[in-house]
Amino acid sequence: MDGQALAYAAEGRAERAREIAGRALAGMKRCGDVAGTGFTFWNLAVVETLLGDVQTAAGMLTRPPVGDASPGWHRAAGWYQLLLADVVDRLGGSPRSAAQEAQRLFDLLGDRAGQSELRVLRAKWLQSSPS
Repeated sequence: MDGQALAYAAEGRAERAREIAGRALAGMKRCGDVAGTGFTFWNLAVVETLLGDVQTAAGMLTRPPVGDASPGWHRAAGWYQLLLADVVDRLGGSPRSAAQEAQRLFDLLGDRAGQSELRVLRAKWLQSSPS
């Protein structure tokens, strides 16, 4: 369901995206899947970012949705930092700290996709910075 919500958000279908994302989160909570609940909550932040409600997304990213004891966290932590850096930048703040942590984690794991995405965002930040 998270994937559907993300697809609807990418299409700009806010009501449908939020409805599906809310149902996905409720389902995870019902079955007691702590890691699933955390990662689904994180996807809700992505939905809000795609829909342009970056302030809501920032509020959802004040702390990681799951901790290092959750399965898969070691692979997801860099992506969390990357999303946080992007949201902070969209709000006019400095993404430097979160971007550096994302870089450290991607390098530690050899996550080439993460490294590549971070390069894309850094290039975007350079283009949008005042000369």
